[in-house]
Amino acid sequence: MKNILIVDDNQQNLYMLEVLLKSKNFAVMTAVNGEQALERARRTLPDVIVADILMPVMDGFTLCRVWKQDAGLKTVPFVFYTATYIDAKDEEFALSLGADRFIRKPVQPALFLQQILQVVEDAQKGVTTAQPLLIKDEKESYKLYSERLIQKLEKKMLDLEEEVKARQKIELELRRARKEWEEIFQFIGNPAFLLSPDYKVIHANAAALQALGSDEDALIGRHCYEIFHMSDHPKPDCPIHRLLQTGRVQTIETQIEALGGTFLLTCAPLLDQDGKIAKIIHTAVDITQQKEAEARRRELETQLLHSQKLEALGTLAGGIAHDFNNILSSILGYSELALGDLDAGTEVHDNIRDVHTAGLRAKDLVKQILAFTRQSESNKIPTQISLIVKEALKLLRSSLPATIEVDHDIVAKDDFIMADPTRIHQVLMNLCTNAAQAMEDRGGKLNVALHSVQLDARQVAIDPDLTAGKYLQLIVSDTGSGIAAENLDKIFDPFFTTKAQGVGLGLSVVHGIVREHKGYITVKSNGGETTFTLYLPIIESLAVPEAQNHQKPPHGDESILLIEDEPALMNMASQALKRLGYRVTATTDALEALAWFKARPHHFDLVMSDMTMPKVTGDEVAAQVLQIRPELPVIICTGFSKKATPSELKAQGVRQVIMKPYQIDDMAVVVREILDAKH
Repeated sequence: MKNILIVDDNQQNLYMLEVLLKSKNFAVMTAVNGEQALERARRTLPDVIVADILMPVMDGFTLCRVWKQDAGLKTVPFVFYTATYIDAKDEEFALSLGADRFIRKPVQPALFLQQILQVVEDAQKGVTTAQPLLIKDEKESYKLYSERLIQKLEKKMLDLEEEVKARQKIELELRRARKEWEEIFQFIGNPAFLLSPDYKVIHANAAALQALGSDEDALIGRHCYEIFHMSDHPKPDCPIHRLLQTGRVQTIETQIEALGGTFLLTCAPLLDQDGKIAKIIHTAVDITQQKEAEARRRELETQLLHSQKLEALGTLAGGIAHDFNNILSSILGYSELALGDLDAGTEVHDNIRDVHTAGLRAKDLVKQILAFTRQSESNKIPTQISLIVKEALKLLRSSLPATIEVDHDIVAKDDFIMADPTRIHQVLMNLCTNAAQAMEDRGGKLNVALHSVQLDARQVAIDPDLTAGKYLQLIVSDTGSGIAAENLDKIFDPFFTTKAQGVGLGLSVVHGIVREHKGYITVKSNGGETTFTLYLPIIESLAVPEAQNHQKPPHGDESILLIEDEPALMNMASQALKRLGYRVTATTDALEALAWFKARPHHFDLVMSDMTMPKVTGDEVAAQVLQIRPELPVIICTGFSKKATPSELKAQGVRQVIMKPYQIDDMAVVVREILDAKH
């Protein structure tokens, strides 16, 4: 690493050179004058010295002469780097003192480094471009140095005279500019004021006088906050106050009562000769219409975002439906197989039955998610709500912590409504889950009540879509943390949530389902208890249909080719069909199945294939099979497919489409019906 000494009384120049040289792995020493440079060089000998000329204490010329006369330093290359002494005679004098190189500022960093490295390299090789010390006599040196200095001073005087003339010209132009500014001020299209630092009006332009409906004499000398805001003191966010504190231009958006709108205020300082704030220019741009347009734009953007989120939710729901329905098919299928192998009434049988029941509920919820994201109409049937409430509470009790007590008061009579049972179950589960989350830290009590009530015309006037009559009143209350008053009007808004996690769809969905069932929902919260009350119109009482005796699923002995890419599902369906008496050839590879079929096309009585599979999809399997045997029945099983709808598949020749997750008994009925239809 080479050691370099740089000498300059300008700290900025020193810093820039130091950074540049260190980037090239030089070890850098610095000095601010010749005496300091000699002291440091004698203590640590550098490989090269780079010095300015014009410096206090000892200038560069003197430093170079002393340097080259010093026995310990004279072999170290000496480089001048200057922006003051830059004519040919300056360079000639510098080289006569023994300098190795004379570099004029400014110079490109790369060229500067190249010259410094060359000087160091030449010194290492014993090669030098320095002239022999031509001026050894101090008087002669002083004489020549004085001549150079006087010449520079004369030039500096001429430069100063030119600068004075330039300043005088600038001052004249400044006075003209000020006059022009005063004229322009009056023609500014927006209200503008010239204020003193104590908030008083000095001038007001024509636009300001027109906006205020006043003349200038009535404004001059009055405080601006008195005029604009009818106040006896500045507003807390006053831009003039901040300007006086910071000295910088301030801009804020605010309401101005006197001008009747929203304005963008800008306050800029006008400084005197001492740099102090003498006046303040205050302009007000009316942005009332712009703010209204921005509010409308934000509203439209919110609506668009809402639409996009729902679209994204639909895409996500569709994306997971296939895999999730495959999982549910395994849960339902294997639990049905297990139930068939167990004696009724045993604990294991009851546990597996509960697993099967939960799987059916999950199946319904997946259907509900898909229905919600597609905005499809629900399938409403006469539904006894008390049964759904009891079932939901049974599921909830097993999942809630022991710190939450669950109570119910189900006394409704004639509690039939036209409803989609799955959606009503979803409403109750959402409300109860929210209530449980509100109590998870401290525990509490969850209460669900179901009453039948008669609402008269006055009571239903809260909503124009309601009519007087009998209603079911479903109440869900909790003793949790409550809902802040400012949020009560927003909790049913899509994507509004106060939770750290979640997307804010739960209560929005609840509200939508209730409205879809021609009902009404209210919420009250007193800070420690929250109550949701739902009103759903009652229909005429219907007798609950008696449970039909369970019939065994139909059997058969035909040959079935089963294709399912999920091994667990393939095994489950194969077991189920074999238990029903069918001869089953099963595989997870559609290409392998097609090869078997093409080898023995008349061996099979039915082809049953999954829809979404790698390599070959179910509809492609059906097409190839039907091309060989057009009369052969084909069943497609699918959880969710964007490629083809059930109606499109049937139009292509598929006999039936079974939606996953399916129950074994349902599958058995479909298979038997399709096979019987052949004959």
